[in-house]
Amino acid sequence: MAEFEFFLDSQTTYRHLILSLLDICKTEKTIDETLDFIAGYPASDTLIFTPIEIIGLTCDFKGIERRFDEETDTEYIITTNYGLQILEKFDAAKSLHKLFDSSKNLVPVYKDLLKACKDGLGMPDIETSFANYEELKNEKVFINYCVRELEKAGGICWHGNKWKTTKIGLTI
Repeated sequence: MAEFEFFLDSQTTYRHLILSLLDICKTEKTIDETLDFIAGYPASDTLIFTPIEIIGLTCDFKGIERRFDEETDTEYIITTNYGLQILEKFDAAKSLHKLFDSSKNLVPVYKDLLKACKDGLGMPDIETSFANYEELKNEKVFINYCVRELEKAGGICWHGNKWKTTKIGLTI
């Protein structure tokens, strides 16, 4: 089961999508509803896996299960207990607060970055906007480090060709 956690840790491009999939499937969804959700996901056209492959992968990791109702000739998807545990473990709000607690000197940068990416911002614009931040100089880190940490924590995600603040990131 640790493979699923490793996948989500290492494949940040898919983390937000799969966690969102686990979340919406807490209540049973038809396969068509699930496929539509994945296809409508921001930046879904840039993903390597197809929507059906993402469902299959998440099933293989035991995060969701498929059920076929012969009476209605309909396939359903529902999040498993393990999937619910994964959602709890990767809770973005908790992850963001943990990030802020562990990097107190960078909190102003993180918060400004969340605000800056509200409508989407490309990396060159981020680098220019944050070039003179004293907190970055004092901590001897580059802005791309902060972008990566916010992505890992679930505060921002790659959306097309820009970094965009997630719903959870907007609430922080």
